[in-house]
Amino acid sequence: MRNLEQYKIFAAVARTRSFSGAAKQLYISQPAVSQSVKNLEEELGFQLFLRTPKGVKLTSEGEMLYGYIHSAFNLIASGEDRLEGMRRMQAGELRIGAGDTLTKYILIDCLHRFHSRYPDIRLSVVNRTTPQTLQMLKAGELDLAVCNLPVDCEGVEAAPCMRVQDVFVAGSRFGHLFGRRVPLAELAKQPLVMLERASNSRQFVERFFTGQGVLLTPEIELGAYDLLFDFAGIGLGVSCVVEEFSQELIQRYGLRRVRLAKRLPARDVGICRLSGIPLSVPAQKFADMLLDACKEPAAATKGGEGECAQKGL
Repeated sequence: MRNLEQYKIFAAVARTRSFSGAAKQLYISQPAVSQSVKNLEEELGFQLFLRTPKGVKLTSEGEMLYGYIHSAFNLIASGEDRLEGMRRMQAGELRIGAGDTLTKYILIDCLHRFHSRYPDIRLSVVNRTTPQTLQMLKAGELDLAVCNLPVDCEGVEAAPCMRVQDVFVAGSRFGHLFGRRVPLAELAKQPLVMLERASNSRQFVERFFTGQGVLLTPEIELGAYDLLFDFAGIGLGVSCVVEEFSQELIQRYGLRRVRLAKRLPARDVGICRLSGIPLSVPAQKFADMLLDACKEPAAATKGGEGECAQKGL
């Protein structure tokens, strides 16, 4: 492909029908315009202009070429206009992936704020497991992912945005577990209700218990977070839930927290992105908004007390 500057000069001459007019329009010398056109004609092997006493006019080959060049420059201008619109948040798309629980308890409020502030940005939200979400992120199908950390995925970096605490809750049937510190081994013997093994939060809890020499074998494994409270509420087991997302449901079902002899460590929820790839303007705006929301006392906790940490997104 030829030098873009050559085509820019060619197009200016075609528009003005004059070498001097093109030179004036482009703020360059007339000899520079003439030389550029001459070079382009030699490189293409066609005469592009006919010189006349009244100026120049395009040859048939020049007319054909100018049609393409004119369209190309219009497309470039449209692309620049669209980028400017995206910079001003007047156009663009934001694609976010997260699990059902994180979408409900963290993203919903922030998505509402974002859409209210930037209604021209098209939102796309996908609910998948963490491994599926990360694969979509790596495939370029998402701009951001909100996941339970840690994540071990090559080419993906994560910035913690909220610290959460896993706890076990139960109904009155398990009154013998209340009012004392329950050893981990004793808890493991209870009928446990947990999320499915594919969830990062389940794996985090299991790794902790395994590290303490205790194996967890849940009797009930669920794919929906809110069902953990339904099952605990009817006395079918002791459910593992996230304290920050659960205050309202714990009260609704009359559940109580089981205090363990060794407290589960807190863990982070984070914003994941492709390593080394700059975020689009809408994605950066949303990431900043989410991080700011996590600083607010009641943000995304539904009554719990979350701790947030901002890192460079």
